[in-house]
Amino acid sequence: MRVLHEYLSGRMGYVEIGGSRSCVRNIKKGCVQGSILGPILFNIYMSELENIVYPCKVVSYADDAYIIGAGTDEETVQSLLCLTLKNHFEWLDTIGMKCNLSKTEFIVIGVPSMNLVVNNIEIQSVKSMKMLGIYVDASLKWDTLIEKQVAKCRSYIFTLRYLRKHLSEKETLTIVKSHIISRLTYACPAWSHSLGFNLRAKLRSVYYRVIRVVLRDFDFKLNRTGLLRVSGLESIDQILFMRSTVFLFNLIQSLQPTELALRILSKIYTNERTPGRLTLFDTSRTRVGTMCITNSAKNLVDQWNFDWLELSTQTFKSSLRAHYIQQ
Repeated sequence: MRVLHEYLSGRMGYVEIGGSRSCVRNIKKGCVQGSILGPILFNIYMSELENIVYPCKVVSYADDAYIIGAGTDEETVQSLLCLTLKNHFEWLDTIGMKCNLSKTEFIVIGVPSMNLVVNNIEIQSVKSMKMLGIYVDASLKWDTLIEKQVAKCRSYIFTLRYLRKHLSEKETLTIVKSHIISRLTYACPAWSHSLGFNLRAKLRSVYYRVIRVVLRDFDFKLNRTGLLRVSGLESIDQILFMRSTVFLFNLIQSLQPTELALRILSKIYTNERTPGRLTLFDTSRTRVGTMCITNSAKNLVDQWNFDWLELSTQTFKSSLRAHYIQQ
C-alpha cells in the first residue's frame, strides 16, 4: 500500500492552450493515463458500484459499465431503474466523478419504449445500444450490428481498389485480414450462432465482394469457390465457426467461473464410451433450438471428432482444421 500511496502522491500538473500555460497545481485525485496500474486502480476505485446499484447487476470492462435491471412489469422496471440511476449519480458525486445525463441512454428488452426521469432530466430508451463495440437490439436480434459491419466494410472497398493498384495481392490480403475479416467477425462467439439466413447472406456478399476486388476479378470469371481457392482464404462461415469453437474451447479449458461458463459447464458429462473426452448435452426447458447458447455449444463440441481435452489452444486449432474444415 505504501508503494501505491507514493505512486499517487506528490503529482503536479498544468494546462496549456494556444501557447498559454496555467499555473502548476497539485493533483489530489486520479492516476497517470496510459499507465499499467491505471485500469487496476480504476477498477478498485469503482468496485463499490455493484453494492450501490443492488439489486441491479453491473457488467463492466475497464471504464465501460452497464447496469442491468429486470422486473415482471413495466412500472416495476421503470421505478427500479429510476431509483438505481439516482443512487448511482449521487454516489459518483461523492467520489468526485460526474455523469453526463444528456448522454446517458438505456435499452429496454420486451417493451417497445420507456422514459425515465432522473434529476428532472428525461431519458428516452433507444432501439439499439453499442456495448463494447457490439450493437444490441431491443428485440435481441443482430440486424443493427450486421448492417453497420457490412456498411463499414463496403466503405473500404473503394480504398482497396486504389491500394490494389500499388500493392501486391499478398499485401492486399494482409490488409483484408486485419481490417475486413476482423471487423466482420468481431465478437462472433456472442452472435454467430443466432444469425438468420438473410444476415448471413449479407456477410457473405460483402466478404466475397472484397475478395473479388483483391483478385481484380471484375468480370466475375470466378465463382465463390474459385475466389476462395485462388485467394487461399476460408469462407466467412468457416471463420465464424473456427473463432466460436476456439472461444468455447478456451472457456471450457480455463474453467473461469463466469455465469456463461457455469451455464455451459453444467451441461457437461463424461461419456464412458469415449474416455478422456467431455460431451455436452442440453437440458434447457425455457428455450430450445439451434439459437439457444447451450444447444449451440453442444453442436460445436459434437463436431470436434478428435480427443481435445488435453490439447493446447494452438494444437486444437490445427486439429479442428484437419478434422472439419478440410473435409
